[in-house]
Amino acid sequence: MIAGARISVIIPAYNAETTLDAQLSALAPQCRDVDAEVLIADNGSTDGTAVLARSWEPRLPRLRVIDASARRGPAAARNIGAALATGRSLAFCDADDVVGAGWLSALADALDSHDVVAGALDFAALNHRSGGMGAAAGFPLSYLPGMRGAGSGNLAVTAAAFEEVRGFDEELRVGEDIDLCCRLQLAGYALHPCDDAVVHVRLRGGVVSAYRHAFAFGAADRQLRHRYAPIASAIDAGEWRPPASAPVDRSRETSGDGNFDPASQASTPAGHRWTRVLMPRRVDPTAFARRMGRRAGTRIGRIDRTLPQVAPPP
Repeated sequence: MIAGARISVIIPAYNAETTLDAQLSALAPQCRDVDAEVLIADNGSTDGTAVLARSWEPRLPRLRVIDASARRGPAAARNIGAALATGRSLAFCDADDVVGAGWLSALADALDSHDVVAGALDFAALNHRSGGMGAAAGFPLSYLPGMRGAGSGNLAVTAAAFEEVRGFDEELRVGEDIDLCCRLQLAGYALHPCDDAVVHVRLRGGVVSAYRHAFAFGAADRQLRHRYAPIASAIDAGEWRPPASAPVDRSRETSGDGNFDPASQASTPAGHRWTRVLMPRRVDPTAFARRMGRRAGTRIGRIDRTLPQVAPPP
């Protein structure tokens, strides 16, 4: 029987051999300061992800590598990891990002008085871009006034609250983190921002990859807008009010439907002559592709109407 931890860090991983080492390097010293365990939920990797993760066991004594291949997708991997976690709280981050200094202790302290905590995101450190790009902890949802979302790459929740709402919806391959935040708020849990818990995000490289990735997130916004339409109507009619969240740093807050888009702060590399015609002079082509992909997904992404809409709380 493994003794319960104060907090369990859950990292879904799929073919993350080239990036996972950096994430674990950042986590290892923090786990010595906080009573924490780390669970790598390997979602059927075909590279050396599991071998690399196990090589960290001497340096991370409370590291466990879990075979999470029975059900595919990041939501399933996180749920499988959460089911095996011993912590009183759960902290989620991704295998291709890097947590900032003090990330784990900031989340653990915040969870002592809050049930749902969203950390802040930095897009500059891992993407070779100029400027201090970042996003506040959590973001407003334009289609659900008063409600906020947060990415699963920097999200923490008490195990009891996570279990109450039955974790991530595995039917959603993208947007499952925002959906979880919505269901937590419907259950009465406010989303608490924690700007001291920073994760450095690694953006997708390449124009085509960036476009497809952003299109998927735009389509997820469209799906969630449909799914939560009854909640939006109840809010507009004054029949239900979201739980109040703590104030956030408005200077870093995102707008729109969710994910921060650093395109406006990126510079255009020399050699991309076609971008001078299609885009402003100082816009990175991948950032432009990301913006266009998000816009297209929001407008024409497919809505799966077999997924039930969510009714307002009684």
